Formats: sequence, structure tokens, C-alpha cells
Amino acid sequence: MNYRKGTNIETSKQSRIVFLDYLRVISITMVLMVHAIEIFYLAVDRVSIKPDDEFWVNFMSSSLRACVPLFVMASGYLLVPIKEKPSVFYKKRFSRILFPFILWSILYAVVPFLFGADNFDIMQSKLIILLHNFNLESGHLWFIYMLIGIYLFLPIISPWLQITSKHFIEFYLVLWFFSSFHHYLKIVFPNGVFGEVFWNEFHSLWYFSGHLGFVVLAFFFLENLFI
Repeated sequence: MNYRKGTNIETSKQSRIVFLDYLRVISITMVLMVHAIEIFYLAVDRVSIKPDDEFWVNFMSSSLRACVPLFVMASGYLLVPIKEKPSVFYKKRFSRILFPFILWSILYAVVPFLFGADNFDIMQSKLIILLHNFNLESGHLWFIYMLIGIYLFLPIISPWLQITSKHFIEFYLVLWFFSSFHHYLKIVFPNGVFGEVFWNEFHSLWYFSGHLGFVVLAFFFLENLFI
């Protein structure tokens, strides 16, 4: 596949990118496997992990948790750089995800009440929680919040990606990669690292962390590997 450097593939005349289809199939399979194995390792309280299964839980989860980052990279590969106005981009993206997201979030809060599993007060409490977060029953929709954040930031970071150099993107990716080990550093230094204290959770590399890095990584691959 030959694409002009800097072209937004979503607007390209090429209607299909075969390897991304395969990537989606692999990612979907990994998501299904992640959720399918949960019942085999959750303890009776459905929160803690069975002590005897810790090794296999860690092995399976660690092997499959790349599913969401792969989806994010596929989105970044297709969307960046953005060639349309931010208002057009926001309207197009959010019109696709917000209505189904709101609908299913409400259903997960209301349906247990309709079938007698929850009383009215519990249902009301779940609906109120939806104003600021998801409920336990809809916990698998956490990624929508992440996706909303990425969509909001894409028109901001896209102009930088278009004008910056390869080495500067590599510099960003190195810092982003290092920031991914932050939680492991917290095990060694539980009181905080890189400026963290109880009144400030934003450490030095906080601004380089998160799923946005997978978007930048996908753009880096697009510009330097698939040209």
C-alpha cells in the first residue's frame, strides 16, 4: 500500500486497508477472551482474585490487555492528521458514539430495576452516578470516556504532528514509554515520584502518559513505515 505522506487515510480514495481489518479482528477476539476468562479467576465476592490462580490471571490478562491500545492505534492511523475543522471533526465523531453510549448507560442502570433486581432508590442512585461516571454494571464502557478524551485532544495535537520532525516525535514517544512505568515506580516509592504529593497528583511525565501516546505511535508508523 502506498499512501502519500501526511494523507488522512480516512479521506483517501482507498476504501479498505486490509491489515487494519485483520488488526480489528485480532483485537475483538482479545476483548472477548479478556471478558470470557473473568469468571474463571474472580473469587466469590467477584472482586478479588483467587489466590491459587494469580499466575494464570496475570499471564492471560497481560497477554490480552493490548486489545484496547490496538483499537486506539487503528483510530490514530486512520484519523491523524485531521484535515477538517475541529467543529466538523467533533460533530462527526461524537454523533457516532454519544447517543449509543448514553442509551446503553441508562439501560444498564434501569433494566435491573425493571426485572426486580434493584429497588427504585438503587436505580435512582445509579442514574445520578451516570452524571459523572459509569456504574459497576456498565464498567466495560470505561473505554468510551477514554475515547472521548482522545477525540477532544486530536484537533489540538494534529497540527503539531504535521509540522514537527521525526526526531521530536521520537522524543515524545520515549517520554511516553517511560511514563508507562509510573505505576511500577509507585510500588517502590509509594509516597510519590517526580513531584507527586498528596496535594498534587500530576507528576512531571503525567502530561505524556495515557492512551494518547498510541495515537502518536500510530502516526509515527504511518509516516515512517507505510509510505
